[in-house]
Amino acid sequence: KSICALSLLFLSSMVFLLSARMQIIVFMFGVFIYIIYIFAKKGQLKKSLLILIPICIVFLLFIFFIPINRERFKEAINYKGRYSVDKIWGGRALRELNWDCSKKIINNNPLFGVGTGDVQDELQKCYTENNYYQLTYWENTKYNAHNQFLETTIGQGIIGLFLL
Repeated sequence: KSICALSLLFLSSMVFLLSARMQIIVFMFGVFIYIIYIFAKKGQLKKSLLILIPICIVFLLFIFFIPINRERFKEAINYKGRYSVDKIWGGRALRELNWDCSKKIINNNPLFGVGTGDVQDELQKCYTENNYYQLTYWENTKYNAHNQFLETTIGQGIIGLFLL
């Protein structure tokens, strides 16, 4: 049991150190559900709430007092409109440009797509045509659709998406 507890503690700390928003949220949700389940099974639901409050406070401290986590969560909700693509090149803002070009390419080739080998070329062409200089600024860096479903639909169309 002690090895499992240490492993869980180590892996939990790694989730927070990686600063991956979705993994932190899923982890928090999983912990909450697990604690409620364990105590509800014993008929001690009120006790679970007493345990969840300090755990929730610890999670919030990890999010708001570690600067990288705080910035990533603020970016996710676009805190005070500060995280637009014109101001900060990263994360959510660049993905919106990726997804916009993906949508345009899919609308132009809905049924069969552009072909497996032409996805990146079409995306690069779209970034250039739409003056998304944030995505073409670095010469040797090419951004994909950043979504497997969009990437497949661009390459193989709706038929490929259905097969996926």
